[in-house]
Amino acid sequence: MDPRDPRYAQWYAQWYYQTYGVPYQPPQPVQYRQPAPVPQRRVVRSVETQRGLGALGNSVHLLLTVLTCGLWLFVWAAWWIVRMVIPRRRVTRSYY
Repeated sequence: MDPRDPRYAQWYAQWYYQTYGVPYQPPQPVQYRQPAPVPQRRVVRSVETQRGLGALGNSVHLLLTVLTCGLWLFVWAAWWIVRMVIPRRRVTRSYY
């Protein structure tokens, strides 16, 4: 029998039932999952206040930090020269 013949499906269902004892269930098409939806960009207006400093504030803070530390290093180096290079007064150990 030709599978293209419309009577073939009826004949096959009858043959299947006689052979296997259960009614023929034609194969169901595969149910694929729907693709995940592409998220839409949300337009959100920021109502939060700005935290931290801006670019100019960060630059000024960095400059002041560097200058302060540099000034302290300069003062410490001068004090070290005064204490280490210039000799101390000797204390008299012998008394008359």
